[in-house]
Amino acid sequence: MCGFGTYIFCCCFGAVLFGLGVLVLNGVVGKSVAFPDAVKKSGTLRHKGDEQQTIGDVTGLGVLVLNGVVGKSVAFPDAVKKSGTLRHKGDEQQTIGDVTGGRFTDFRGDRVHWNSITGLFSISGLKVDDSGMYTLLNNDAERSKENQYQLNVDASSSSALTLSVSLGQSVTLLCEGAANGPIEWRFKQQQQDQWQSVVALQDGGVSPGPGFKERVKFVRTENLRNCSITLGPVVFTDGGVYECKALHPDRIFSDVRLEVLGLGVLVLNGVVGKSVAFPAAVKKSGTLRHKGDEPHTIGDVTGGRFTDLREGRVQWNSATGLFSISGLKVDDSGMYTLLNNDERSKEYQYQLNVDDSSLSGGAVAGIVVGLLLFVAAIITMIIAMRKIQRMPGWRAIFSGAMRKMTTTAAGRTRCFLMTRLSPNPDLSLKPSLLSQMPFSQELTTGGIPTTYLATLPAEGRGAAQT
Repeated sequence: MCGFGTYIFCCCFGAVLFGLGVLVLNGVVGKSVAFPDAVKKSGTLRHKGDEQQTIGDVTGLGVLVLNGVVGKSVAFPDAVKKSGTLRHKGDEQQTIGDVTGGRFTDFRGDRVHWNSITGLFSISGLKVDDSGMYTLLNNDAERSKENQYQLNVDASSSSALTLSVSLGQSVTLLCEGAANGPIEWRFKQQQQDQWQSVVALQDGGVSPGPGFKERVKFVRTENLRNCSITLGPVVFTDGGVYECKALHPDRIFSDVRLEVLGLGVLVLNGVVGKSVAFPAAVKKSGTLRHKGDEPHTIGDVTGGRFTDLREGRVQWNSATGLFSISGLKVDDSGMYTLLNNDERSKEYQYQLNVDDSSLSGGAVAGIVVGLLLFVAAIITMIIAMRKIQRMPGWRAIFSGAMRKMTTTAAGRTRCFLMTRLSPNPDLSLKPSLLSQMPFSQELTTGGIPTTYLATLPAEGRGAAQT
């Protein structure tokens, strides 16, 4: 009984498993996988991920629809074992992969592959340009077999490229391979459902959206299908998702998620006499305050109307929504608070440093030249002294010169003293007597030479000694 019961249980369990019809397929990152159930005329392939979605469809006309994502890979589910070609009917029909005698040739820059085991063609590093009709010609059998595929390559928000940019800087958002018709960049903030226009390119004209005027421009290149844009200076409210899309037909070519960094205190550097802008846009209502010696409001926007409270030096650009200060002074340095009341009140902090470059370029050059000349003079004196030291007997020459200078100075001093001490102008020493005076002789009381005292009369001698 036990053996029979066990047998019945195993049969029922196996039947349940068979009824589930779940086949496990194992794949490797970057490789391809095929689903081994042939669809000849009509069928779909769906992915039950976060949301169930159709990723492949075969219509009654025998055209299989393949959906791909930019940067990913896609495989064409028709095996070619020995001979076959893959063609792309884009702007011009062209062969992009060929298998002849089991040997593969890629015609699209190493992005087309052929797996010799599974026999499947695939394309890696998908681009929007890869979208279009494909024809796979299988020549393995005696009779050639042709299969048609419609490949749609899209950039979905879930796979959007994320870029980070600092507040006040510029960033380039790429959009390559766009159609020749009207193109629009649109934008929505995080956790918002409403899209707004960033800039549109139509009939050769450029139309920036509200809040992006004077801050967005197209990147001009030789490739007419390049519709990349540069945005700057970036403000806090620029954070969100950006899409580059064709207007007719409606199709997305690029999807970028932009993160704006610098939510703390942003340091702004200015120069005396120049201008500086505070990169947080105020559209309808907000204030700019300076926390100098005393906090006070220097600019106010209420209902889209601006009031300057700093002698005409504070401005507000209604197009960009940016506050700015012109004619900067050193006193303008300090902490600033920008309060944005457009929706929810947001407060931004800035540290403004104003540099006073008082020395002009000419003055700095003059100082440098003066220092160089001074150093050159010192070096010249050192070289001269070294040359003198190399001369034979330089010490004796130097000592003799110093002795002569000292003797001459002492003689002139004594002559002056004797002339001043004589009570009788007629007794004043003459220059002719100076050479006859024994200056080397010891002095008597009062510092008057002995020979000089001998020539004086009694009354003169006493006066001189006094």
